[in-house]
Order: sequence, then C-alpha cells, then structure tokens
Amino acid sequence: MDKSIKDIDRKLLQITLKKAIYIALVSYTFYFLLYTILSLQKYAFAIITLGIGIFIHLILIFLLKKNLYKLTNIIFLAINEILLVALSYFIVGFDSGTHYFFLIFAILALPIYRKKGLELSILMLIINYILFAVAEYNLIQDFSVIELPERLSSIFRMTCMFMSYMIIFYIFYLYFRNNEIKDEELVQNQNQLQEINCQLEEIQQELEVQKETQMQLNEELQANLELLYKQNIELEVANKTKDKFFSIIAHDLKNPLSSLVGLTDILNEKIDVYDIEKIKKFTIGIGESANNLKTLVLNLLDWSRAQLGSIKPNKILFSLCDVLIKNQRLAQQNLAEKNIKLVINCNRELIVYADMNMIDTVIRNLVSNAIKFTYTGGEININAEGQQNRTILKISDTGVGMSEEQIANLFKIDKTESTFGTNREKGSGLGLLLCDEFLKLNRCTLDVTSKEDKGTTFKIIFPTQEEK
Repeated sequence: MDKSIKDIDRKLLQITLKKAIYIALVSYTFYFLLYTILSLQKYAFAIITLGIGIFIHLILIFLLKKNLYKLTNIIFLAINEILLVALSYFIVGFDSGTHYFFLIFAILALPIYRKKGLELSILMLIINYILFAVAEYNLIQDFSVIELPERLSSIFRMTCMFMSYMIIFYIFYLYFRNNEIKDEELVQNQNQLQEINCQLEEIQQELEVQKETQMQLNEELQANLELLYKQNIELEVANKTKDKFFSIIAHDLKNPLSSLVGLTDILNEKIDVYDIEKIKKFTIGIGESANNLKTLVLNLLDWSRAQLGSIKPNKILFSLCDVLIKNQRLAQQNLAEKNIKLVINCNRELIVYADMNMIDTVIRNLVSNAIKFTYTGGEININAEGQQNRTILKISDTGVGMSEEQIANLFKIDKTESTFGTNREKGSGLGLLLCDEFLKLNRCTLDVTSKEDKGTTFKIIFPTQEEK
C-alpha cells in the first residue's frame, strides 16, 4: 500500500516537473527571439544567457525521459535561479542589489533537501554564495541595459536587501515552524502509540487470562478423560469379573456337584450289591468331590468379597512356620497319592504381621497348585527366611512349569483359564487370583519365576517393620 502511494506521488512530481521545464523553455525561447529581433548587439548578453538556458532545458527533457528525475530536478532549480538573477543584472545592473536574491537561494538550499541529499544542498549553498560574492564585488563585466540614477539605484538596492532578508527570515520561520509541527505530530503519534500499546497490553492480559482459563479447562478435561478412562477400565474389569464368576458357577461348580450327586446315586442303587471295598472307593470319591466343592465354594466366596471390597484384613503377629506345617498336614493325602515329597525349611521364631486367615488361604492354594502341576514322584520345597527386616517365603516345585506368556497372563482375569494337572486334576483358575487379591490387601508382593518342564517358584515378600 505505502509503496504504491509513493509511486503515485513520484509520478505526479515527474509530471509537474515536466510541465515546469516546458513552461520555462517556452518563456526563455520567447525572450530569446524578442531580444534577437530588437537588437542582437545591444542585447547580446541576454541572448547568450537565454540560449544557454534553452540548451540546458532541452538536455533536461532528455534526462527526464531517461527517468533521471533527481538529477533533472537539481539542475532545473539551479539553472533557473542563475538565469533569473543573471537576467536581472542585464536589466538593472549589479548596483541594483538583485544579487541579494542569491542569498535566498543559498538559504533555500538547506531546508528543501533531506538528510540523504545534504551534500547537494551544501553544494548549492556554496555556489550561490560564490555568485553573490562575484556580483557584490563586481568581478564580472556589467552588461546592464538600464542605468538607474544613483539615488534610485540605492533605494532599489536597499529594497532588494530588505526583501531578501525578510524572505530569508520567513524561510527560517517556516522551517522551524514546520519542525515544531512535526515535533507536535511526533508527540501526538507517540501518545497514540502509547495508547495503542496500552490497549495491546490490555488485550495481551485478556489473552493471558483466556489462555490460563483454557489451560484450566484443558486440565479439567484431561482429568475427566483420565477419570473416564479409569472408570472404563474398572467397568471392563468388573464385566470380566462378572463373566468369570458366572463361568465358575455355570461350569466349575456344576462339575463337582454332578460328580458328587452321580457317585451318591450309584452308591444308593448298588449298596446292597457292592462289597465293602467297592463301597469304600465310592465314599473316598464322594469325599474328594465334597472337599473340592468345599474349597471351590470357599475360594469363590472369598474372591467375591474381595472384589466387592467388603473383606478387610485383620492383621496380627503370628508364626509363619505354624501355618506352613498346618497346610502340610492338610495336603498329606494328595501328596501321598502322587508320591510327592514336601520339604519345609522354616524357623518357628519367624513372625510376620498380616491377616493369618488370608495368608493361610494363600499358602493352601499355592501348595495345592504345586501338587496339581508336579509329576508323580516329584518334590515341593518351601523355604521361609528373614532378610533385612523382610520375610521372604518361596514355594518351589519340580512340575510342568510355564512359558513367559503364561506368566504374563497369570493374574489377568480375562486371560485366566483352568488347566488340567499332571494327573488330569481339574481346577477353576480362581486360586491364583484369590492369592493375588489377599496379598495386595496385606501389602505383600508376589513374584513368579518358571521354566517349562523345570518347575515354578512363587516368592512372597512380606513388608518391613516400617512398611507395616
């Protein structure tokens, strides 16, 4: 926008300068012809001066066509002031004082040019002062055609001097007044800029407030998204828990009940036919089914209570070794059936702080699991020891082991599946989930290491005295 305006102004100035050159050229040509017709000898100085002026103006037209606007402008101003004053000499002579107008042109040279053209302004000032000095001290021949009386010449000279100084004074006045106006405009512009800056600062502050508000809204939105994400995860876990619960009821709970009912019905029908040994086998089967059903129901109830958050740990100090020995006795029949050796390495003085019933359930499930997946004739080792205020319990077997993928999915409810033991023992897959829940409630950690066909080790770390 600014560039286009400058181009328009430049073009208008060029048109104006071109008109001025043509007007001057026509005027000088008119007087050149007039003086030539009147008297070539008498007006020789004027004719030569006007001829030089006409020639220079023709050159100016050529320069203007070459777009040398600045040079054309400078030459036009300089040559016309010289021609005007020189012709005034021709008319009234040097004593008339017209050369004082060189002082006007000398002073004009400074304010009409900008800082970038300061050298040209100084050059014009020097030239005009030189011309003034030449005229003042009569250093060139007098070609005047009018001889004024001495008194009239003095009055004319004083008038020219007075007019020159008045015009110079007026030029200075306009120059300084123009500077004052520019200063006032500059102050106004600065005030306007300050007001604009204040408005911009207010807008910036408003934007900062809006930005902070937006950030708060984003944080709230992010918090709500995170909450929603957690709730979705919890809902997904709850759905998977529900599915697992109904799966156990529909399948795992139905099978032992069917087995128990089936054995009981057969025994009732054939009790008069079977001998005592046959009846004992049936009663043993009924007892096993009943025990399995009891274990499953207890685990199911405990797991359900843990999921609902209604079960709270009742922590006390108790001997871990006593709980291990108790579970060893409970597992004697299963150990004997598979000829598995269970070795316990534990100090009876090893005391832990936890819910004894929950830890008892955990150990019972882990021992039962170890028996289930250990080959006939294998071995289970239980080792409990204190290390740096911690109690570490390890239950290791020589069973089938697990892959890394199985270990990774061991405590994921949607990945947990019941698998058969080495003697086709059936389980619900619920025992390890229950162990994990109970250990978390007691602030214990559970670690599993296993290799396929090499066995599995479950490591339980009870908290330190400070963590209790």
